[in-house]
Amino acid sequence: MNINSELEKENELLLSQLQEMSRFMDLMSEDYEKALNNNLREQVCINCSGATRSKELLKSEHDKELESKCKELDSQREISEKALRLNNVASKYISNVFSSSLFLKRLIKRQKKAILSSGFFDESWYRTEYLPQDTNESPIEHYLVEGWLTGNDPSAEFSTIKYLIANPDVAEAGLNPLYHYVKYGLVECRNKD
Repeated sequence: MNINSELEKENELLLSQLQEMSRFMDLMSEDYEKALNNNLREQVCINCSGATRSKELLKSEHDKELESKCKELDSQREISEKALRLNNVASKYISNVFSSSLFLKRLIKRQKKAILSSGFFDESWYRTEYLPQDTNESPIEHYLVEGWLTGNDPSAEFSTIKYLIANPDVAEAGLNPLYHYVKYGLVECRNKD
């Protein structure tokens, strides 16, 4: 029994020494990782700038870049939200218009006449940009029926999406942006860009 108790004491002592050594190794490992991380950061600073910079300057530049990215993301989110609203408006417009084909024909005829006489619709440009080569579909009719709803521009001079974003009342009313600009926007001095 004496031998067993001595062996137990020795085992406990060895176990406690092992635990102590393990803690010591963990601390050394943490210190080593911190030193390594600090050295890597310094190397990144040197490599990025070609010369040594202070950590404050690097942090300041990073903060400015991060702030710029946040503003850009906010802007993109705002545009996405507007586009979603435009999509909802377009859906309502389509369901209202297609519920009466006679109404659609009259609407297209009226809008087509006003837009073509304005000079803001470039049929050859539109055909090249949005229509398949083998189609006989009229570019103006394509724009009036579905093109503007998908964000197609009638020419290089007029942006459908930009006009709707700049004029949310037009978007919410579900009006064709080019027709609105030709009929009302010019007189109201609305910006087409």
